[in-house]
Amino acid sequence: MKDLKEIFDFLQQIPKWMGVLNMSPEKADMLQDIRRIIFEWKEYKDLEKQGKLVKLPCKVGQKVYIVGRNSTKPTIGEVASVRISAGTSSMRLYIPATKQHINRAFEQIGKSVFLAQAADGEALTKRGGIISADDVIVVNGKKYNKKELCLDWFRMSNNSFFQKYGFNFNPHEYTGLYDWGRKLIYGA
Repeated sequence: MKDLKEIFDFLQQIPKWMGVLNMSPEKADMLQDIRRIIFEWKEYKDLEKQGKLVKLPCKVGQKVYIVGRNSTKPTIGEVASVRISAGTSSMRLYIPATKQHINRAFEQIGKSVFLAQAADGEALTKRGGIISADDVIVVNGKKYNKKELCLDWFRMSNNSFFQKYGFNFNPHEYTGLYDWGRKLIYGA
């Protein structure tokens, strides 16, 4: 923290030094830009410390894929607005096909709202889609879809996962599965 204070003290001196050093306007502008960027960064860090900075899981205008309770095919939508309140945080989604708006809580991301579509036709949900033989694993004589397990693994703690299924699971053990699940859940 001491280093940071020294940096800010230095930045406060820049306007005075620019005249003393006879800096060219270009170099002076560059130093002013650096100063502005660092002060802006400091403001964000201060807001984050105060709990006033919100990191959203999506942005307005972002394309999303929505899976309804009884559907096996995702519907394309767009984040129209975001609402943040003390009780819950949600997004308002616009569905162009029906020209309707629906509301979904952020907690639905990765469950019924997806930030990325699997381009190669992979199932977006356990409610439907095609499951290939490669997607099935057998544990204790019971068949499981490893993609469903992967999504649940991202959504819950290890203890919760074990309580639900009765075994531990690691998507890193299956080539590409961790990256697939992470992309589907977080869109990155």
